[in-house]
Amino acid sequence: MLSNGGIVADTPGFNQPSLEAVSPQSLPLYFPEVQQRLAEGRCLFKDCRHLQEPGCIVRGEWERYPLYTALLSEVEEKDRLMRQRSVSKKSREGTIRLKSESGGVQRAEALLDRKKHRRQSRKKTKQKFQQDIMGDDFHDYD
Repeated sequence: MLSNGGIVADTPGFNQPSLEAVSPQSLPLYFPEVQQRLAEGRCLFKDCRHLQEPGCIVRGEWERYPLYTALLSEVEEKDRLMRQRSVSKKSREGTIRLKSESGGVQRAEALLDRKKHRRQSRKKTKQKFQQDIMGDDFHDYD
């Protein structure tokens, strides 16, 4: 207990803040300095990150500006990783494959879609043919 009547308490996990719920667009809302400067005027661009954009009224000499820039880069990196993880493997790999040739020369080769260029088996072709000829009666003879 403190001399003025206050109580000090330790909450587990409180000493490790997380930026999980913070997006690059919402980060300025956590800085009163940014809100104060935006109340005085507006930045030239609607999607201003307050770093090096011309016409930015937030950028400049305020005490926690280096902290803002460091947190913004951390949040943007987290956001970029989340977007990269949500993209399919096929999209991440691209549409070309590099093949090594003699002499260490690399040659680009088009990546084909998996199973799209395979020939249909003779069994499936025969079944499809019988189904097309016999129509709905095909399953009655099984």
